[in-house]
Amino acid sequence: VQQLESLNEVETEKVILAIFQHGWLIRNRLSLYSSLGNHTVAECVGLIMAGAVFKDQYPSRDWIDIGVKLLEQECRHQILDDGGPVEQSFSYHRFVLDLYWLVIHFLTDNNLHDCSQMLRRVEKGEEFLRTIQHKKESLPMIGDSDDGFALAPELVPRRGTEGGSKFSDLVVLPDSGYSVFRGGKGLRLIFDHGPLGMEPLNNHGHADGLSVFLSVGDKDFFIDPGTYQYNGDPDLRRYFKSTQAHNTVCINQADQACQLTGFIWDHSYSISWDKRVDEHGCTEIEAVLDGYVKQNIPVYHKRAVRLGKKNDVTIKDTFDGRGIHEYALYFHLHPEVEVRQHDHGLSLVNGDVELFLQIDDENVSVVKGGKDTNLGWYSPEYGVREATNTIKVIKKGRPEKTSFLSLIQLVT
Repeated sequence: VQQLESLNEVETEKVILAIFQHGWLIRNRLSLYSSLGNHTVAECVGLIMAGAVFKDQYPSRDWIDIGVKLLEQECRHQILDDGGPVEQSFSYHRFVLDLYWLVIHFLTDNNLHDCSQMLRRVEKGEEFLRTIQHKKESLPMIGDSDDGFALAPELVPRRGTEGGSKFSDLVVLPDSGYSVFRGGKGLRLIFDHGPLGMEPLNNHGHADGLSVFLSVGDKDFFIDPGTYQYNGDPDLRRYFKSTQAHNTVCINQADQACQLTGFIWDHSYSISWDKRVDEHGCTEIEAVLDGYVKQNIPVYHKRAVRLGKKNDVTIKDTFDGRGIHEYALYFHLHPEVEVRQHDHGLSLVNGDVELFLQIDDENVSVVKGGKDTNLGWYSPEYGVREATNTIKVIKKGRPEKTSFLSLIQLVT
């Protein structure tokens, strides 16, 4: 209210009435039950701030109490024990954490609530993002994103102090399901072996099981193509959420789960994983996905990822099951990556950084985005789509006789 002193009495009353009406509407239309998520967090932040305007007047104390209660509940739900996002969306995780920072400072500065429990959980979330991102590296566009902000694009709340983060050769985040490999010269490989999204609807998750993201310093190579948009073009919405749009294997041109709507999934998959050290002292993560089996395609997809001591990455895909099927391996490239084809592989060049990729198959194709294909598209921000290159390899056969071996070497 102190910020409204320049308004006249009539204008002030209108603003205060609008705040009250907005608080009343939120309190009576809270996102609960299956809709619990980032919507609930945003609503509760508004409810608490509206309640604080009226201090101890009825029903403001109820607004603050219910807002705090739900925020504490959702803090444990939204932020997993390893600090990762239950919705499997990095963009929404940043949004939720900033909302929590905003309300923690507000409640603490106004002596309205002891936020120490929420603070510890939010700090875990910040450590997760620092582990994934590391300094000024890009944050992969895993899961949905609508480019929303808690405040504004260039205005963020105080996010606490920079804590110590884990930048070892390999960090496994077991609850959210990511392994972060780090090599020399800034090489970073993220392996996604986590769930589809937040049950039961998995609204903001993408069918990206066993996908990888690869960058060197600030140069992105294997990317997550992003979201593009929620409405307007159902086919493109389906594509950007699909398995085909991620750096993994698509079987029989099907997704790893069933898209019911633009947001809701059915037959959600699960992934089991294991960590082991090979004879050379290099750690390998192996994970198995059951999504196709749940959709009556009797094939388990197994992927093993290893970072060698010479900045060499090995990705091995094998399968277990029955029948004859089509297997399509995809690697989606950042638009700035130039592809040069050689007899024995592909040179991938982004600025002054070069990778060499070998795949154990002669039929390696590179598809550029265009009007005749959904492949080869990248969405750097909401509503924006630009053409890029996608590496594609297709094999057909029985699961036990089919595999892909992808070798990646950092050249410069």
